[in-house]
Amino acid sequence: MRRNYQQWHIFERDSYTCVLCRRAATDLHHVVHRSQGGTNYPNNLVAVCRSHHMVLHGQPVHGIELSTEEARQTVFEYVADYYGDSWDAWAGES
Repeated sequence: MRRNYQQWHIFERDSYTCVLCRRAATDLHHVVHRSQGGTNYPNNLVAVCRSHHMVLHGQPVHGIELSTEEARQTVFEYVADYYGDSWDAWAGES
């Protein structure tokens, strides 16, 4: 898959590791899903490994005990902490 500059920026911001387990990140995940009005801006994207991306979308993964709700909350808190008081996943870049 070809990645654009913005996508590489997210991987770099997250140190090329999954924000949930610190393994190598392979995917980007929208904190607020596009179908719910989330944007493609960096303040609404996180780097995750394939297994946790599946969990975030409600698919069970053998060996991962983190629930979808717990994973989503952790990702939400990660981005909120990173961007601080200026964070708004529905708006453009902070």
